[in-house]
Amino acid sequence: MDYSEEIKAIYGNKIRIRVCGILENGENYLFVNHKKLNKDNIFWNFPGGGVEDGESIRETLKREFQEETNLEIIVEQFCFFNQVIVGSLHAIELYFRVKSNSFIVKVGNDPEFNIITDLKWMNLDEFLGLPIHQKPVIFSNIKSINDLIYPFRS
Repeated sequence: MDYSEEIKAIYGNKIRIRVCGILENGENYLFVNHKKLNKDNIFWNFPGGGVEDGESIRETLKREFQEETNLEIIVEQFCFFNQVIVGSLHAIELYFRVKSNSFIVKVGNDPEFNIITDLKWMNLDEFLGLPIHQKPVIFSNIKSINDLIYPFRS
């Protein structure tokens, strides 16, 4: 992954805890596109962001969803975690299932560093079919979200 110098300056050389919410609408999931995370300026992930000092994980996820998608959510269950280490960037990502009473989204922003460019409902096949550098690496070799949520299920 080829992060911009701006991203490295803001998030580099420290461990960042991020929370992400998996919002399902039928067979589709809500994804957010981020710019400045690679040369294509295309990087899709579930909505979410960094935990701030004194903020709970649930508060963070609700705030981030509101900022990025203009949706109010209810945080349900913890699903899985992912660790990302790329050069000076180090993040621990916690993924949760969330629900909402509305599925009408509007592109918001990231107040720390405006990198949100688009929102999109995609089915899992569409998301998994994206080039590897346009999505988190953890999603490269799965066939279902349940491969991550329920990895010990037979």
